Amino acid sequence: MRYNQFFLSLLLSLLAVCVRGANLMHTPEFYSRWEGLDNERLMSMGRLFLGERFNSDSALVCYTIVVNRLQNDVDDAVKADVYIRALNNLGYLYYTYYNDHVRADALFDEGIALAKKFKEDSHLPYLYLNKGNVTYIYETIKGQKQSEKKIIDNFKKTFHSGVEQQAWDCVTASFYGLATFYINMGTRDISPIRKEVETYARLNIPDSTALKDIAQVYLTVLQAYGTHRYEQSIALLEKQLDDANFMQHVHFFQIANTYSSLIRLCRMVGQHEKVEHFCNEFESFVKDGDNMTSKVQAYGLLQEIYQEAGQTDLAQHYEYLKLKVKDELQEQHQLGDMEQNRFLRQLTQVSDELLAEQTENHWKTIVLLIISIAFVLLVVSLYYIVRSLRRQRRYVNVLYEKNQRLLESSQLLSRTSPSSTLTSHPSPITDDAPQESDDRGEKMAPQTKEAIKHSILEVMSQRDVICQTDFTLSTLCQLSGYSHSYVSQVIRETWDTNFNALLNDYRIKEACRCMNDIEHYGNYTIEAIATTVGFSSRSHFSTIFKKVTGMTAAEYFKTARRKAAESNT
Repeated sequence: MRYNQFFLSLLLSLLAVCVRGANLMHTPEFYSRWEGLDNERLMSMGRLFLGERFNSDSALVCYTIVVNRLQNDVDDAVKADVYIRALNNLGYLYYTYYNDHVRADALFDEGIALAKKFKEDSHLPYLYLNKGNVTYIYETIKGQKQSEKKIIDNFKKTFHSGVEQQAWDCVTASFYGLATFYINMGTRDISPIRKEVETYARLNIPDSTALKDIAQVYLTVLQAYGTHRYEQSIALLEKQLDDANFMQHVHFFQIANTYSSLIRLCRMVGQHEKVEHFCNEFESFVKDGDNMTSKVQAYGLLQEIYQEAGQTDLAQHYEYLKLKVKDELQEQHQLGDMEQNRFLRQLTQVSDELLAEQTENHWKTIVLLIISIAFVLLVVSLYYIVRSLRRQRRYVNVLYEKNQRLLESSQLLSRTSPSSTLTSHPSPITDDAPQESDDRGEKMAPQTKEAIKHSILEVMSQRDVICQTDFTLSTLCQLSGYSHSYVSQVIRETWDTNFNALLNDYRIKEACRCMNDIEHYGNYTIEAIATTVGFSSRSHFSTIFKKVTGMTAAEYFKTARRKAAESNT
């Protein structure tokens, strides 16, 4: 068994080395540098890099490593929490810094599905918010109006899940996005978002929450808008633009959204002078900004306004500017900085290779498991086979030694055989052997019985006589000088058997003596020995031998040869 354990350990070690060697692959320096860090450390570093434009590449690597590790290994809530956060931040980086809106959207979808599966509802507001933003930006760049419902649905999902999880920053951001987008759609009916407006009005949101002030302004705007007090809505937005603090401290896109909302409201109520005035201000403001998505939105709005006013030249001018910015955005997405694109290609290649490797390792694990189980079963089977053979060999040795002792005694071999007795199943030696009478006969004198027994033993001890194929009960009676009934009665009362069984026992004894005489009979076959001791067929001899000795003739002969070889050495 020690050898079996050694070979098993050796095989598994070799397989492990092969798998480890197969899994070696080259990774870029920027990836391998942080690959040894654990997931929590990578997540912490990613958060530090996330808000810094010039460290976005570092943040992207940190979150990519985490995602690559866990993408096929999320089996509990703890791993799911880390994986969802990494997906969300990775998607944010792709659409914010790398303009890859399609990949970002796919990452958010995966995060949402996983959050629902593992009941990680606290992540849903942020995932819905980012998905809404990336859809809105993509729609703005592509001009795909059919996405409006999808954008509104994402903002609504963000809003309600944020309220449920008390993620107030998501609540204010989604409400602000929902309000500005809905006003810019130009519809007068706010019933589709009335529920969100009424809910937001009842909330007690902490003052420190991001975007709370601007969201509160838009709440008031929508409340007036919903009751068709459009002039009041316009006044509120004008006041916002006149607020120097607002203009100096808020983000570019918030000011752009305010101008866009104000211009659309003025158009709706027919205040054309204000439309022209705010369009000029909006154009000046956009020229000085660096948010290209807001520029596309602004130029598209100006094109639409001048087109409706019949000022074709201005409409074409702003359409040209809009298309130019869109082309710049597309070029930035498709070409970008050469070094950055090389970095993204390498990172994508590493991720794809890791995914392929994980898939391959999955099947390798299954194959290795099957091989290991098969090998273990083989070793166990061999162990039990060897143990069974050893037990069988010990058992054969015991039977052999017992039969050896009986050969030197006057006892019948079959008296101590573990097989069933032969008296109840006598085997005739020849077809013409006379049938014995069942008559027990008369009671004979002890002297007579002893004399008959002595005569029977004298005849049965003559090997040349009893090993003749034509030796029968009649032959025994003739040689002993007694009748069939007397001879049969003595055999039955002395050995508790019949003539056929007695003859079989004596002939098997002779066969055993032949097999033990390796010098003279070592080259004999079983069939030859059977013929020598008076059996007409090997099959009959083998059956009788097994019944008499408890072991097969082949086992006995093999053991006799081995004993002889051992004694010679």
